[in-house]
Amino acid sequence: DKLMQVLSICPLHLKKEIIGSLPEIIGDHNCRAVIDSLEKMLQEDSAVVVPVLDSFSNLNLDDQLQEQAITVAISCIRTIDAEHMPYLLRFLLLAATPANVRRIISQIREQLKFTGMSQPCASQNKLKGKVTAYNTEGSILHALRSSLRFKNILCQEIIKELNSLEKPRDFKVIDVWH
Repeated sequence: DKLMQVLSICPLHLKKEIIGSLPEIIGDHNCRAVIDSLEKMLQEDSAVVVPVLDSFSNLNLDDQLQEQAITVAISCIRTIDAEHMPYLLRFLLLAATPANVRRIISQIREQLKFTGMSQPCASQNKLKGKVTAYNTEGSILHALRSSLRFKNILCQEIIKELNSLEKPRDFKVIDVWH
């Protein structure tokens, strides 16, 4: 509890380091309090999303707490910076189980606003020295591809979801890639 209070006043770089180390610091104790605190921290500052997801992955969570962590991650899909999206997708897709895979896939399809590849030359000219939209979208596709290769239940659920669509307007841009 004291550690969480200290985290709230730490500079960002230190906050990220401490959050990433939380699973080692707390072990298997007070996981519920840690999840609740990390969720609150994430709501206050989305810049900590990657270390929070790492902590969620490294905590020994029971099924209920794992579902809470997944719900927290899903709530971030629309709000995090695009550069962090591959980490979020990997976390969600690797956390998929037969019990939650439908919810995860449908929420990703519903909330992920994917517009397709932008023109790499135009992006590079506008954003010299920064990660371009092209690279970010490529990283998102790579995260999806690698996660789909790793878990067969993801592929099966995506196929079920796409087969259940009746109207062309129900498809999303990201569905073309699948």
